[in-house]
Amino acid sequence: MTFIFWLPDEGYTPKRVTLCVRTDKHIKKTVLKKAGKSSVFWAKVKKNTNSRIDYWYETEADGQTTRELDPLNRVIVYANPLVSTIKRVSDGLGSLELIPLLPSESPLIYRRDITIYLPPEYAANPEKRYPVLYMQDGQQLWDSSACAYGGWKMDKVANELIAAGEIEPIIIVGINNSSRRDDELMGWSAYHRADSVKSNAKADPERILQTAVDFESYVIGTVKPLIDCMYRTKPEAEFTGTGGSSSGAMEALYLGFRNSSTFSKIAALSGGEAYYDDLISEYLPTDRSLKIYLDCGDQNLDAQLLTASVRMRDALVATGYTEGADLQWNLVEGAGHNEAAWAARVPEFLKFLHGIPKGN
Repeated sequence: MTFIFWLPDEGYTPKRVTLCVRTDKHIKKTVLKKAGKSSVFWAKVKKNTNSRIDYWYETEADGQTTRELDPLNRVIVYANPLVSTIKRVSDGLGSLELIPLLPSESPLIYRRDITIYLPPEYAANPEKRYPVLYMQDGQQLWDSSACAYGGWKMDKVANELIAAGEIEPIIIVGINNSSRRDDELMGWSAYHRADSVKSNAKADPERILQTAVDFESYVIGTVKPLIDCMYRTKPEAEFTGTGGSSSGAMEALYLGFRNSSTFSKIAALSGGEAYYDDLISEYLPTDRSLKIYLDCGDQNLDAQLLTASVRMRDALVATGYTEGADLQWNLVEGAGHNEAAWAARVPEFLKFLHGIPKGN
């Protein structure tokens, strides 16, 4: 097997590149050869291809050693830290791909990683297209000790539900958050802007609002078009959803309510407070083009959010949504406001939004 390392940035060429392949017991390192005067490095490695190959590179320049993912391979494993991987199609598992540091046209929106889950059958069915679910807080969606509060294991859950015939094969896109998370996800809320000024007299409510507007444009105008270009998606609203928890739940509802020509499915976990009241008063849809999963726990912070979650359910029902049809609202008894609680609900909202009716 031949490994090739090349960085497209012509202004930077490492002095030395080492391939690091992880096995069960140790890490095998191989120094790559440089191809003449180019910036391409390569090595032939004897490797058993009957199993997945996890690897990364160590580059040396100016006395510094830097760990690098393979710039020519987007497929990753959420380890601590991330590693590149070569998987077998016959494994019957989905894969994760990484688009690193995707920039925005707005100076208010920081560049960030985008992680894409592809279903197990994706590589074997080159003509087939798939529905897409866009999720906020992308770094928390997968199975890794690198996740600060524990991962949701959405890739593993999706693999299992697809294999069991409980959901259709889907693509899941995780959009990482940034240090401006609250303004990006909730800056559209008058309550959030007023609360920000109350907490910090120097806060600029117009800038906060613009941050939210620009983040909405980033999701719809940058992330989604790129995903539709790079992957075999079903780009129509009928096949496109958005989701998140906590602040991400507010954003999922905001995006869905305002952009029904782009999204038709929403998963909103553990949202509430006056943010939901702002959504109800300013953005509640007048049609019934959406399928909405809504829930809340009853412990710690979720206990404070619960009343507003009920108000959101009631407002949706009043506009014509029907529980059990195009709306599912769950009170999750004993659940708090944390990643483990949300991870436990992944099967529930995936089956509601993307479930295969029994008998099909």
